[in-house]
Amino acid sequence: SFASKANRTVFTTSQQVWEAEGVTLTNDKAGSTSNVADYAAPARFYQNTSITISVNGLMTKLVFNLNSGKPVDGLVGAINDANATVTVDGYKVVVELKEAVSTFTVAALSAQIRMDSLEVVYKAAEIEEPEQPEVPEEPEVPEEPEVPADVITKIADALAAADGANVVLTGVVKSIGGEWNSQYGNMNVTITDGTNEIYLFRLATKVELYDIITVTGVVGSYNDAKQIAQGATATIDGKHEHKYENGACTDCGAEEPVAGAINATLSFASKANRTVFTTSQQVWAAEGVTLTNDKASSTSDVADYAAPARFYKSSKITVAVEGKMSKIVFNCNATKYATSLKASLAGNANITVTVNGSTVVVEFAEAVSSFEVALSDGQVRMDSIEVVYTA
Repeated sequence: SFASKANRTVFTTSQQVWEAEGVTLTNDKAGSTSNVADYAAPARFYQNTSITISVNGLMTKLVFNLNSGKPVDGLVGAINDANATVTVDGYKVVVELKEAVSTFTVAALSAQIRMDSLEVVYKAAEIEEPEQPEVPEEPEVPEEPEVPADVITKIADALAAADGANVVLTGVVKSIGGEWNSQYGNMNVTITDGTNEIYLFRLATKVELYDIITVTGVVGSYNDAKQIAQGATATIDGKHEHKYENGACTDCGAEEPVAGAINATLSFASKANRTVFTTSQQVWAAEGVTLTNDKASSTSDVADYAAPARFYKSSKITVAVEGKMSKIVFNCNATKYATSLKASLAGNANITVTVNGSTVVVEFAEAVSSFEVALSDGQVRMDSIEVVYTA
């Protein structure tokens, strides 16, 4: 899939490489006058660049799911392979191979194409099973096994560790960045130990908010921020019991319920809560809370995304309720977006802003019914917002 850059493993101005499920797509600049395109959702492959698809085995069929932004001729006209039969169904280009191959190359695209995903039918290469050694009459004394690398058990140490370090971390699920993906069997969550927090990218265990979990995996990085890499698993040890102090849980930061107050959550995990979308405005609403994102002075149209929602630089965000708000918690998708949001909030005497990792908390000295933020510092991506208000 080219829905995000998560599957892209290499990018330079002359080459990009995408990998998933045993399939590799390499796009080389080749004879193009343009550098390789830095895009996803969809990926872009420019005229006269080459595309090579390879597997560790033999392919019999490829399905190029092109995006409607560009015609299919740029691909169809460039396939000059006597071994290939090409059929077109709308923006789907199907290539069936008479003789199975491990590599398929389109040497020079005749025009730019844009691609949402690639499907490949292939048979993995057979691996010969090694011969079983004979059992000696008198077994030899085995060598001492190598001592495994130390396993990191504290979030603070994981945040300072090198990529690839093994971890077994226990924490409370503080936020969930998108619903459980039943197709791929994963979800994005953030856990905290009360002092530090870390993002779990595509955790392979379904968990719920405020679960106490123990995570086994390895350290990774994304945009210079540490996280636990895709494929980690977790055991659920129980449900966290909140210990409130000064209006919040001392361990996970959950808000203490206030008498007469409504604690509402507006999630951006899918587009189910989005009620309006145009290129100049989008509106999200749930539990009495409305968030409106206007294009304002942005040079880009309003972004059509969820999980997380994206709000572009120089656009405007307005949070409103039918009543009075005393607090808003913005659950950003990464620390850098929390930093950008905080910078955009500077200069408002009615608010106190605190940041903890990817979470930005705005508390109002005087309760308000609406709150506007001009995103002056940069783009912000959000998983959800939590609002405390009285009707």
